[in-house]
Amino acid sequence: MLSKANTNTIVREEDYKKVLQMLRVALPSLAKVDDETLITAVAYARHLGLDPLRKEVHFVPYYNKELNKTIIQPIVSYTEYLKRAERSGKLKGWSCKFRKEGDELVAVVEIKRVDWEIPFVWEVPLSEVKRDTPLWQSHPLFMLKKTAIAQAFRMCFPEETSHLPYEEAEFWEEPSIPEQTQPTKTDVDTDTESDYITEAQRKRFFAIVKKELGYREDAIKEILKERFGIESTAEIPKDKYEEIIDYFRSLSKPIEAEAQS
Repeated sequence: MLSKANTNTIVREEDYKKVLQMLRVALPSLAKVDDETLITAVAYARHLGLDPLRKEVHFVPYYNKELNKTIIQPIVSYTEYLKRAERSGKLKGWSCKFRKEGDELVAVVEIKRVDWEIPFVWEVPLSEVKRDTPLWQSHPLFMLKKTAIAQAFRMCFPEETSHLPYEEAEFWEEPSIPEQTQPTKTDVDTDTESDYITEAQRKRFFAIVKKELGYREDAIKEILKERFGIESTAEIPKDKYEEIIDYFRSLSKPIEAEAQS
């Protein structure tokens, strides 16, 4: 039986298949994750009061060579740490800035609690946390800021955040799944596949939004998430495809994705 959800309902044994079906439709990347692994991940998320369908936690498929199977790495956005701190009623304010120390770039997070006289200050040098992944290589400042915020709030609000999964910027390796584990036409319901845009449409989307309109990749991701509730371009529904492109065109200029400060 799954743990109690934050909506105070319990997912019974007979509801498992419905939950798994909803997740796989909403998140095509989970198509090849076996039921037992996915059920365990859902139970863990619900125990923490996180709903994967509401994007409060992200399930990253990851191939484990020792187990010879695809497993799930739960991760959260830094905004979940902020939400938990705000719900505590003890967060007075916070900021995140950069400081140069010679050739080193340092993120400095300052958090004020209503029950503390002295602000909490946490510093994170880029060289200590930077990882060799595409996101870190293309957006090191944005990733450094998210990492510093997550670490600072874990230390400043341990009771509210220490049990949460790591922030996506802190994920050690780039998720990888062997080629043979990718979904095929026989593995995945074609009706489910047809709900989302094709690879050709994704390429056209990036050609328009990145090359023609000049949006940065992190800005695209932020707009898709905040405006449409979509985590990646692979999850863009076909019936929303042109609407989303038109929305990007309607903006006066690209919006730079930036962590709150």
